[in-house]
Amino acid sequence: MKSPLDENQAELLGDIEEFNRSVGEKGWNLKDKTIEDQDVSGIHIVNSVWENVDIMGSKFVSSRFQDVTFIRVKLGKVDLSRSVFSNCTFRDCEFVESEFNEARFSQCRFHQTRFEKSDFSESLWRDSDCDELRATDVDWKYARLENVSFNRGVYEEVTFSDSHLSNVTFSDSKLTRTGFSGSQLEQCNFKIEGNVVNFTDLECEGLTITGAPKIDNLKMAGVKGSDILVENLRESEFFTMSFAEVDNFRLKNSDLSLTSCISASFSNSVFQNISFNFAQFDESKFRNVNFESVTFADELIFDGAIFENTNFTNIRKSDSYQGSFKNTVFEGKEPF
Repeated sequence: MKSPLDENQAELLGDIEEFNRSVGEKGWNLKDKTIEDQDVSGIHIVNSVWENVDIMGSKFVSSRFQDVTFIRVKLGKVDLSRSVFSNCTFRDCEFVESEFNEARFSQCRFHQTRFEKSDFSESLWRDSDCDELRATDVDWKYARLENVSFNRGVYEEVTFSDSHLSNVTFSDSKLTRTGFSGSQLEQCNFKIEGNVVNFTDLECEGLTITGAPKIDNLKMAGVKGSDILVENLRESEFFTMSFAEVDNFRLKNSDLSLTSCISASFSNSVFQNISFNFAQFDESKFRNVNFESVTFADELIFDGAIFENTNFTNIRKSDSYQGSFKNTVFEGKEPF
């Protein structure tokens, strides 16, 4: 049974500066408590455990939490903007309709925690792990994430757009209508399944996307960068890289129903062990590209494409194959 803060606890919060000096910096444990409609902005909590605590409609703006463990803590409409969390652990927690604008998380751990309708825009995350996180309708815009792992999570209606991600991993996670458009990615790895995953207009140096096993509607239009691997897209309905400009791109071990790569540019790249059902590469450019063990099952459009030093090895065509090469330019003999 949860109860409000007792009289002594409530009195302590009456003077936040005094609380930080006399209590917060030494540790303040809470268990089976509720905090409602409180403004304790600027509070400092160190070396503490908060367990089975509900916090509703309260302000913790510009607060600091260090070496704090949160167990079954529920936040509802709580403002933690510009707060700092260092070496904190969250277990079975819920953050609903809460604000974390410009908050900072360093060396934090999240286990089976749920984010819903919450805002992490312009937040900074470093050296943190999120295991079995469930996020729905969450905003991570303009955020910066460095050395962060998201493992075995479920993400729906989540946006990381216009953010900077460095050494970020999504492992065995499911993403639905989740996007990273306009972001900068460096050495990131995604082993994911899902539907409508948006990487449009990325700038990236080192990106791996592995289907686990199926990603429907993978959007990579307008991507610019190098060292990109996309693999194991099995039975995927739609894949687009139109207007992309990439070097050292590898597309491997995938079955693609509908592919749109119009006006794209690929250099020093490999398409290997791919089955294309319907594919458009109109007006695209290929320089130092290898097509290896590729099957064209239905319709292929290379109208206006340019091939320079491109090799085609073990190309297979189904009985229903139809190819279009209007105004296509090949260096050397036309391969089809």
